Amino acid sequence: MQIQDGQTVNRYTIIGMSVRSPHIPNLAAYRRWLLTGQLQASGEDNLPIDAQLRQVVEDALRDAGLKIQQAGNLPLVLHAPPAALSSARSDAFTIQPTVAASFEDAVYQTMHFLQESSEGLAALCSGFAEPDSGAPAGDPNGLVCLLLARGTLPGPAYTTLECNRISGPADLQPAAASLLDVVNAALSLNSRTHLAETADHHDPARLRPWFSLPFSPSREVKIPLNQGKDSNAIILDKADNAPRHSGNPFHDFGLYLLPVNLDDPQQAAMRIETVKNEIQACGDLHDYIGETLLRYENRMDCTLTLAVLGSSRAELISELERARAGLPQAIADGREWQTPLGSYFTPKPFGANTKAAFVYPGAFGTYVGMGREIFYLFPQLYDALQAISDDPASTINANVIFPPPGTPQSLEELQQELDDNPTEMISSGVCLSYLFTVILRDIFQIQPAAAFGYSLGENSMMFGVGVWSQAGAMRTSLEASPIFHERVSGAQNAIREFWRLPPVKGYEKSASLWANYALMAPPEKVREALQSEPQVYLTHINTPRQVVIGGEKEACRRVAQALGCMHLEAPYRHAIHCEPIVSEFAAFQRLHDWPVETEPDIPVYSAARYAPLAYDSKSIAESFAQMLTHTIDFPRLVELAYAQGARVFIELGAGSNCTKWIEAILKGRQFAAMTINQNGVDDHTAILRLLARLISQQMKPSLQALRGC
Repeated sequence: MQIQDGQTVNRYTIIGMSVRSPHIPNLAAYRRWLLTGQLQASGEDNLPIDAQLRQVVEDALRDAGLKIQQAGNLPLVLHAPPAALSSARSDAFTIQPTVAASFEDAVYQTMHFLQESSEGLAALCSGFAEPDSGAPAGDPNGLVCLLLARGTLPGPAYTTLECNRISGPADLQPAAASLLDVVNAALSLNSRTHLAETADHHDPARLRPWFSLPFSPSREVKIPLNQGKDSNAIILDKADNAPRHSGNPFHDFGLYLLPVNLDDPQQAAMRIETVKNEIQACGDLHDYIGETLLRYENRMDCTLTLAVLGSSRAELISELERARAGLPQAIADGREWQTPLGSYFTPKPFGANTKAAFVYPGAFGTYVGMGREIFYLFPQLYDALQAISDDPASTINANVIFPPPGTPQSLEELQQELDDNPTEMISSGVCLSYLFTVILRDIFQIQPAAAFGYSLGENSMMFGVGVWSQAGAMRTSLEASPIFHERVSGAQNAIREFWRLPPVKGYEKSASLWANYALMAPPEKVREALQSEPQVYLTHINTPRQVVIGGEKEACRRVAQALGCMHLEAPYRHAIHCEPIVSEFAAFQRLHDWPVETEPDIPVYSAARYAPLAYDSKSIAESFAQMLTHTIDFPRLVELAYAQGARVFIELGAGSNCTKWIEAILKGRQFAAMTINQNGVDDHTAILRLLARLISQQMKPSLQALRGC
């Protein structure tokens, strides 16, 4: 086949793929390895090599939604097959497989067959050494298969494929390409997620969203077929609006949620034993979980529900055995039961009609790596983010929140960069809280009856409930304004002016004159201690026994020492919610004067007046300025929502601080507080733990996303 410089010769479509080896039984298991680094035994080493070859081709046909009977007449090209197959005479196919010495030859042989095939289909297979198996590259112990179709197809597919001659240095895959590199690239393009850069350099921590460049409707990967300045390359391309090859992202991570309805609490042990037997007897655990989720959704009239989490038959059974031992006492005592893994049960559920409040934490809790799995789990989030920003990657600060491989800074250095840049913190926090809202409200169908935020979390709240929709424009305004660069952060000239200190010009570097400390002390005692320290201010009241103070660093330390309480310095040094920045009231108003896009039919509480916001641009702007220049009383907001009937509080942002504070504020009363995100916990795990609580609380979330729908 001729390849002309700079011109596309042919275009094909990858419609099916499969991977098999001793510890990778199928493509789903390979995706799990890419995502988590976990392998599982498959028993494939017990099959004759010819049978393995036919099996991997049939798997690719199934993956494409085609009949396996087509395998017999399917043109097949083999590259780097296992030694046993190279010396064996394969009678598994009507058409004798063609063996190619090099990967480049294998690609061109496959394209030749695609042109000649009456059905326009061909398979390309290759051997590979299983990850971490110790098998040498020249002695592969696994098989990978690509099923290609001639032309560009309109239906769901992984990606299009073509060959071009490329020249000059470029951001390409390494020259020693393999078929597994093509699989990795196709999986990444299809899921809009960077998975593994190459098959030989896998690191689960590299998982990160794949945002398109502004005004670019597609993404592509170039894989060189040979070395040299001018080389032939496979070019894979996927349009953003192209149909995705189907799959179940939650199953790819290998953690399952299993609802167990308990019609009769006194028969809980018997019901749990029945479910255990079903798990042991089922042929396919994935199918069993899917059927159970569907049955649960079709029958939501049960009084009590146990929600079990587990990553395997053995782990699910272990969690069920724990439940069988613990539930009788939990039911008798009327107390919740839970395990470290996240399985959950409450004998006193609130029910689907209970009012839920969405809670938006402060922006300064945003952290590197936050939400890195959610775009893989919910691909529709790309469109959701595009709805509030023309440049989603910039608005969410993708290069900092989701650092690519080769980033010179360590995670600690990146986090410090984020802590020192309030505009990045605010913008990233707004985007992620908004996306968490989309997940909970639009995908899992949990509707709020109220909403409130903690400090700058009120910004996130406005986007979450739909009052505002211009996150990209807000990011630009924040960057252009001096307020978070030199007035309340950076040089902090607003503080200097209030303290009658000489200002620092522009963005000149200077030692910070401000510090923030969390104190484990009641606000009344803190106010007393502040009377002798005029340069320290009470900025946040988190709980009846926890506050935040801000001011001159040594003076803050003296306050903590005088109170004799536990204290911790915050990692950020921005000054808000205090008297010295009242001078910025008008600037804060201008920053928060945005059009009201929609008027939610729920109360949206603000700490400006501790009352619902009026949906008027000028009124909202004034409320934000008031809130940001005065002490935050979070317990007052929580009590307000509770008095209006909220009993379930769901935190939609970084970590679980607000959840812990609500538990302290409402201690002894009937309520439930939970969070969608936990620092140090993978997103799929944190989300499944949240769903387990919502299910047992009889809040009736939609579970279609867990079934791949």
